Amino acid sequence: TEPKVIFDYDRRVPAAYKVEFSAAECVVLRKNPELLNDMEKLVEESEKWMKGKHDAVREEVALAVSIKVVQKFDRNGKWRDCGYDATPLTQLSEDEEDGKE
Repeated sequence: TEPKVIFDYDRRVPAAYKVEFSAAECVVLRKNPELLNDMEKLVEESEKWMKGKHDAVREEVALAVSIKVVQKFDRNGKWRDCGYDATPLTQLSEDEEDGKE
């Protein structure tokens, strides 16, 4: 999907930026990524997925979420990866954190 622009080019960027999605919102975004640009509709659609019968689907999708930060180095340049894919609901073992295998 196309990156969502949070900060425009030539703007100061804070050292930390918080991103929050409920598991139900993750389900909706997986089905229709374009809703990332319409937060009101995203919240409305996610209410359908908040019922207990959808617990398994919400868990599966939430565990699969990854966030990638990209950056443009020129005003009309290409998007370039900046860092790594963050998978917020996963935890590395102590060996993986230390770089051991």
